[in-house]
Amino acid sequence: MEEVSALSLNSNSYSMRVKFIRGEEIKYISHLDIMRTFKRAIRRSHIPIGYSRGFNPQPQIVFGLPLAIGVTSEADYADFQFVEYIEPNDFTRRLNKELPPGLKVIEAKIKHNKDNIMAKIVAASYKIFVYSSLNLGINEVRQKVNAFKKMENIIVQKDSKKTAREIDIKPMIHKLKIDECIDKYIDKHIEEYAEEFIISALLSAGGTVNLKPEMLVTALNMYTVTDFRIIHIHRTGLFIKKGEEIIDPLDSQALEY
Repeated sequence: MEEVSALSLNSNSYSMRVKFIRGEEIKYISHLDIMRTFKRAIRRSHIPIGYSRGFNPQPQIVFGLPLAIGVTSEADYADFQFVEYIEPNDFTRRLNKELPPGLKVIEAKIKHNKDNIMAKIVAASYKIFVYSSLNLGINEVRQKVNAFKKMENIIVQKDSKKTAREIDIKPMIHKLKIDECIDKYIDKHIEEYAEEFIISALLSAGGTVNLKPEMLVTALNMYTVTDFRIIHIHRTGLFIKKGEEIIDPLDSQALEY
């Protein structure tokens, strides 16, 4: 059995951080509906979840960075608060039994600190599947991406509900590379001569600074004179900061005091 902290035992409150996937089956479901799905599954599984106080008590679940509709993920996270101790494996088994296809918990660990997963996210990694009709070979594309990475500033326009402003996204791009796409996604009857690529990127993410994959592709097209069009976006990781280090939210350093 995983060790439970003295604080947890004394307060009769236990925290668990959970990693789950969002597959193709549910990629068009909103983040709000995902939250509702988890809440219903928790009730059906009779897991001893804690509830908030007040007029309308809600299950004490905090989710990480929301996904846009149409995006899949192999690395979503949530923090759960319980009123009774439950083994991570038992929790995973019981909850997965009630979750729909495409939504699955793949790892769960006891969390000993009070850190909030939503507030701690600082970066996200993606695979962005794109296509181009410019008949660009992989070597030429890599040269363009390498030149893009070496730019001192990458200024783009960011539109909000009230205003539009220019921002420099260069500090938000931590890693970037491009490869050929072996498994073809698009209908060749529509784009017979299109070439497909995979952009792998580690980008700033979270409440303070957040660079969306779509904006990255827009900047690539603008600065490298390409015509990349997005086929699909898949999130491969979320990361938090501990000291000066960027780590996985389920790393032992992220779960301890």
